[in-house]
Amino acid sequence: MAFSGQLREAVDSTLTATSTQWLIVDLQATTLIDSGAVKELVDVHRFAAHQGRVLILRNARGIVSEVLRVTGVAETLHRPSTRPTGTIYGSSNG
Repeated sequence: MAFSGQLREAVDSTLTATSTQWLIVDLQATTLIDSGAVKELVDVHRFAAHQGRVLILRNARGIVSEVLRVTGVAETLHRPSTRPTGTIYGSSNG
């Protein structure tokens, strides 16, 4: 809840300022996630894909990982894209 709206702003400014193909959202320090944050991650994924970029979610752990799994977002964002856009969801541990 604390970062609601801030993620979209950060992504927008990053995509505007750079030509990077990959955008990494590191969730390691995130200890709790609600439906608003899940929606924001999905919105940012779509926004990045529309820009031809790839959103990478990394280091979701504990309840954050569980919420992403239970809501179906982890599976949806983990699907390999047939185009060079989309999201890669996973951990840097393996």
